[in-house]
Amino acid sequence: MRASTPRKRHNTKWRVISPDPAKVGPLLRECGFLAVETDPIEVSAHFDAADRPRRVHAKYEGGWRATLVLRADGSYSLSHTFKFVGVIRKADL
Repeated sequence: MRASTPRKRHNTKWRVISPDPAKVGPLLRECGFLAVETDPIEVSAHFDAADRPRRVHAKYEGGWRATLVLRADGSYSLSHTFKFVGVIRKADL
């Protein structure tokens, strides 16, 4: 039986910066993020070893988060999530 190969880990050669949220907000809205019209409160951008932007994470007030993934061929994908905060109760049966 052949042993499985270990999974590749995240490339640690990527550089992470914190750009100005006022500049990233319009970029995310242009790519399709329509949940809120305000700028994010926290942003991190990841650059690969060739200094190309690869990923942008943004956190918004109210619980919204957006992730923009930029691929080497020029295509991108955008995902956004909402963080619910509250109390979950059992329904009375």
